[in-house]
Amino acid sequence: MSLKPSLRPNKRYIAFRLEEKAYYDAKEISKSIIEAYSKLNKDCSKTGLRLLSHEFNKNKQIGIIVINREYLNKLKESLEHTKIKTLYTSGVINKVKKKIDSIVLKEE
Repeated sequence: MSLKPSLRPNKRYIAFRLEEKAYYDAKEISKSIIEAYSKLNKDCSKTGLRLLSHEFNKNKQIGIIVINREYLNKLKESLEHTKIKTLYTSGVINKVKKKIDSIVLKEE
């Protein structure tokens, strides 16, 4: 049995970039994001926090994080203490993908 749309948690998609020049794997980045969030906030299980590994560009070190809307500000606070820079936030994944594509095209 599925929930009604009004009762489902709202997701937010965050485009991010690593500020380091080193190349990391999606698993390593996902682990570091979860660790950074867990340092400032005790429980990470209800947030729905995850990295979309199929949307991660290893060469450009750009990717997308998914999180529930109510935990968005806490995640942004915890990412300020890391080398991960948030580029764009939206509730629609296609907008975030377009923004990432425009950033990649500007760099080339």
